Amino acid sequence: METEKSEVEQLHIAEIKTKSIKSVLSLTIRRLILRVLSQISFIVLARLLTQEQFGIFAIVSFVVNFFGFFSDIGLAASLIQKKGDLTKQDLQTTFTIQQTLVGSLVILIMISAPFITNTFYKSSLGENGALLIQILAFSLLLSSLKSIPSIILERQLQFDRLVIPEIIETILYNLVLVVLAWQGYGVWSFIVALLIRGIVGVILIYSLVPWPIGFGFNKSVFKKLFSFGLPYQLNGLIALIKDNIVPTYVATKLGTAVVGNIGWAQKYAFLPLEAMNDVIRVTFPTYSRLQEHPELLKKALEKSLYFISLIVYPMLFGLIALMPWIARIVLSPPDNPGKWDQALPLFYLFTFSTFWAGISTTFTNALFAIGKARVVLNFMVLWTVLTWTLTPILTTIYGQNGIGIASALISFTSIGVIIVMKRHVKVNILHSIGPQILAAVVMGIVLRLFALQFVDNFWLLILSVILGGGIYAVCLFLLTGKRFLLEIKTVTNAYKKI
Repeated sequence: METEKSEVEQLHIAEIKTKSIKSVLSLTIRRLILRVLSQISFIVLARLLTQEQFGIFAIVSFVVNFFGFFSDIGLAASLIQKKGDLTKQDLQTTFTIQQTLVGSLVILIMISAPFITNTFYKSSLGENGALLIQILAFSLLLSSLKSIPSIILERQLQFDRLVIPEIIETILYNLVLVVLAWQGYGVWSFIVALLIRGIVGVILIYSLVPWPIGFGFNKSVFKKLFSFGLPYQLNGLIALIKDNIVPTYVATKLGTAVVGNIGWAQKYAFLPLEAMNDVIRVTFPTYSRLQEHPELLKKALEKSLYFISLIVYPMLFGLIALMPWIARIVLSPPDNPGKWDQALPLFYLFTFSTFWAGISTTFTNALFAIGKARVVLNFMVLWTVLTWTLTPILTTIYGQNGIGIASALISFTSIGVIIVMKRHVKVNILHSIGPQILAAVVMGIVLRLFALQFVDNFWLLILSVILGGGIYAVCLFLLTGKRFLLEIKTVTNAYKKI
């Protein structure tokens, strides 16, 4: 979008820093309540729905999302990563290509859904499988319509405005989902809730950013955006294939109940990464603005690692310590307290991936921002090959736990991303994350010992969570002292400006 002043002039270095901190805080604070709401919703669903119903929704979502990755070819990310200003031709070319692809894909899904279910998932999805896929396909159209307004706000680092429709969408989605599940609609609860969320989201985002929708195509614009967008989108597609071996291979071999167990285990093992996503979402456009300033990029990366590890690792080790009690007291119905016990080994195995993702995701995000999408693509190909090689072998030997063992083993290859990133930016990783990890480990050990001796009801579980927070804060202060207080002061000052 052309303006009298360039975006580079508007977002000079000092302003980028201020807006980045404010954006992270804005997202984190506003979405904290939403995460609590989502967790309450999931607790209710974990009690109401069966493992099979969770598994069916996971399979249907995978089929639709798989097709959905072909609807963008990375042009949205290219617009965010672009160094110069956005032009009318940039926006219209991207919008035109996206809508053409999405429309074609929805038609393809409608036609191919019966074939997909009959060929791959007939025993898993039952008679309504094709209809579930066909209806959910319309969510692709709704998502694509929100793309351009979201890009405009992200480039301007106006996440405080962007989060408004997301808040309303999430509240509405969870309310509809829980009410329908309570009324006994099973898997259809997810489908209806998603469609309602999508429709409301489109209305809200266009009320915030009423950009003049237009169709057009510029060949030179397309070539420039496509050169970055293709490897970026291929990375996403390969990641989808890698991460969704569960609803493809596992569903056909071990059944939908196992898919439900795996989904539950991943939900809680990856829960700390949801907090990281707010930081990652802001840092991609931020790193993109700093890609020509290596020293400033280094400082931004170290700051990101500090705050990500400050949140991710205490959550991770706290969950590791308390998950058996959370599963039995909170997530299982009173008449079946051991409902999720068989999924606990999977949870612990998936936590290895979360540990490494706290570092590697930050670095892959930075590699994308400095234009190294092909480097990330190479790693994603490696991880996908390893996943699809190890998982079938290990699930044959160890059953459902085999996918967790494969995930844990593959997570250690993330060290390669760290090595590559340090060739481009000399980040001091240990200084940025070491004290947080050590404090989190100490906290986790104390919590586990406390739980083994005392926790046998909901209120003692809550007390243990509060105790863990206090132990972590004290340990971190003893390890880092002035730095911890200085970072808290920086956040507090930024919060006052929101």
